[in-house]
Order: sequence, then structure tokens, then C-alpha cells
Amino acid sequence: MNTYQKALENHKNFVIWGCGGYFNEIINRLDPNINIIYVCDRDEKRWGNVDTVRELQCVSPEVLGNINDIFVLIAIKNRCIVREVQRELEEMGLPHCHVNKAVEAYREEYESKQIAKYDKTIGQLSEPQDKKLLKCFISVSVPVQACQLKCRYCYIGQHGGFEDDEITIPTAGFIRKALSRKRLGGTALINFCGAGETLLYKELHPIIRELVDEGHYISIITNALLIKEINRYLQFPDEWRKKLFFKCSLHYRQLKEKNMLELFAENVKRIWKSGISVSVELVPEDELVPLIPEIKKYSMEHFGALPHVTVARDESKSDMPIISEYGEEEYRKIWGMFDSAMFSFKMNQMVKRKEHCTAGRNTFLFSLESGSILPCPQEKPFYNIYKDISQKIPYKEVGRLCSGPYCHNGHAYLALGIVSEVKECSYLQIRDRTMSCGAHWVNKEMAAIFMQRICDNDI
Repeated sequence: MNTYQKALENHKNFVIWGCGGYFNEIINRLDPNINIIYVCDRDEKRWGNVDTVRELQCVSPEVLGNINDIFVLIAIKNRCIVREVQRELEEMGLPHCHVNKAVEAYREEYESKQIAKYDKTIGQLSEPQDKKLLKCFISVSVPVQACQLKCRYCYIGQHGGFEDDEITIPTAGFIRKALSRKRLGGTALINFCGAGETLLYKELHPIIRELVDEGHYISIITNALLIKEINRYLQFPDEWRKKLFFKCSLHYRQLKEKNMLELFAENVKRIWKSGISVSVELVPEDELVPLIPEIKKYSMEHFGALPHVTVARDESKSDMPIISEYGEEEYRKIWGMFDSAMFSFKMNQMVKRKEHCTAGRNTFLFSLESGSILPCPQEKPFYNIYKDISQKIPYKEVGRLCSGPYCHNGHAYLALGIVSEVKECSYLQIRDRTMSCGAHWVNKEMAAIFMQRICDNDI
């Protein structure tokens, strides 16, 4: 029995430490019968009444020393801060644990109630007919920051460290209901990407099993180094593997330094031979320029084609400039020699968009940990799809009010038809290559999805 369960049995009074974003994510997933008397936070701007159904009051942590018989639940994600709070509570002699223990204890009951409501409402709707008609592109933020490689251009490296936060998420079955074809109005292409290595997130596999079985198509961004995790997907039934796509990031310099180039190549080939679609993608860092001839040779020998090339951006700056010491003309010339449709498209779309954008309806970014959704990384959250899965999602389009300097994820959003006027390239061209043997990286079933423009299916 853990410390939270003991506190519950002993009818303790609970105090939640932390009144920030994570508190708001989990407060409705706690047992309504536990006696929460206060929330506390170091930020005095948060002191006072807290806007939740429990009508709680936020106070200074200094108050805790004057309250008898309490148990503290730490509602903070950042592990470093959690450890600081733990030390402080130990010095005060106050029993405590992370709030995730409470969330996990109530999860089964919470989800069963939500699913029962879903089954009486959305569950009664007719199944959307054409399972191969793409209605939505969902980019899923996977809560993992850990990674075997620590590349200079890595987004998480630009924003902090590589240590995972303290979080807990709903079960795979609950997430399936939240993203069901009935609730979304049809089939989605769902892309999973972690801030670190996506496949290091252990709970991902059962989630993907549920969503593939639901009828969705799945894309996974990975460094393709985790043999054990990759093997779990290779064991999927044949009809499921055809609905999977692995975007394999070729971190050439880092792999060479760690003597892992052969491991990467063998894993990519094993994935492709299983019937899962693949794409090999290179981040064009300046340090790779002298290595371009050997990168080309390596890729042709192992993958039958050159890698696609993306564009590395400095996301710590508002204008998201390219990470390179080269000028734009020279940068285009150097990396243009890979003849990558992805590189050409991304470079040509780095302009402020003025057309009507359907992001927020035809696509959205979804936080696996919190359930919050936002139209794209440049916009603010507008809904939480975990809050009540019995309700249809109230979509909110960006329209002509894009706040970004250019389309942050344009190679996917624009190529998949989120802005109807942009027609020069399909998502298939951006991901596929024809190999020297005549075969394709992307299988026929996934190619039929990647060729579609969602705006054309929006009827």
C-alpha cells in the first residue's frame, strides 16, 4: 500500500502544492470525495480563490506549518522542482507524495464514468463510412524528453534539459474513445513526436495499438535505434503494419561518433521489409557539409535513395531563423543537391501566410499528457478533449489570424491541404523516395493517404 492510500484510509486532510498548469490538468481527475482543504503555491499572484468546481483557496506554503494532520500532494511536472519541494516538505516533517498517485488511484473509476457517458452519446452515432478518406491530421506531443542523442539543433535542447517530467496520462482505451472516428467525424492521420526520442515513452505502444484498430493511420518520428521497441511494432498484424509510417531521423554525425550508423541502417531496413512505410530524414547542420559525399554514399547503399532534408530552426527566437552560418542562397545550393522535395517546399514556405487556414479543425496539435489541443504550435490551446469525451470537439479555425512568422509545420499542414490555395506539393512527395531497385519507401496504402488534401475531403 502506498503512502497516498494510507493517507486516504486514515481520512487525512489533503493540501495540493502547486497551482500552475499541471494542477489545472489533473484537478478534475482526482476523487471528488477526498478532502482537499487548500492549494498552496510560492507565487503570491496565485493566492486567493482558485477557479475550479471544488471552490478551493490557494495560500502560501508558509501556512502549512500551522495546519494539523495534513497530507501534501505535489502537483508539479518538473522533476527538479519536485525534488526541491520534497526536500522542503521533509524539513517541515509533512508526509507527501506526487499527485499522480492520487490520479492513478481514481483513474479506473473516472474513466469508466466518462466512457459510459460516451457510449450513450457519441457511441450511438453512425460509423463514418469511408475509412480511407482522410478527414484530419493530428500532431501528438508525446511527453518524453529523454534521448540517447543530444544534438545541437534539437528542440528540447534549445528549451532546457533532457530529463522527463512527472506526469500521468489516461489509459489507451480512454484515449481511443477521445480520438474515435465517430468523435472526429472520420479517419485521421495521427503523428506521434516526442521532444526526446518518441519510442522511449513506454506507454506509447498500447495507445498506437488502439488507434490503429480504431481505423486511423499512424506516423511515428524516431531515431530508429531502439530495437526492442521497434520489434513490438513489427509484430503487429499485416493489415496494421500497412497503416504505420516511421519517419527515421538520420543524425549522421552523432551516429558516426557513437559507431551506430550500421545499427540505424539495419533497423530502418527491417522496418521497411516488414511492410511499414519509412522515410529517412536528415537535419542539415553546418558541421555535416564536409561529410555530404559520404552521407550520400551511405544512404544510397542502405536505403536505395538519398535522404530527405528538413530545415533546422532556432525555436527559441520569435522569428524562428534557420540555424546556419551560411546565407540563404548558399544554404539552398548546398542542401539542394539532395533533391529533396521536403527541403525545397519548406524553404519556399518560410513566408507570412495571409490565406484562410483551417488549422484548429482540419488539423490540431494534441498534448497526450494533458488532453489540451491547439490549432498549431504558434497558437493557444482552445479545448481539452479529455475533459468530457461524450461531447463533440468544438473546433476553432485560425482563419486569417495566424500569429506565426511562417507556417511552423508547413511541410505537413500545407502539403495535406490545410490551406486550400497551396497546391504545389503533396505530402507523399515530401515523404516518399523511389529506390534504385524501383520500390518505394511508402507503401501503397499509406501513399493513398499521403496523396490526399484534407480540404478536398471537407464536405
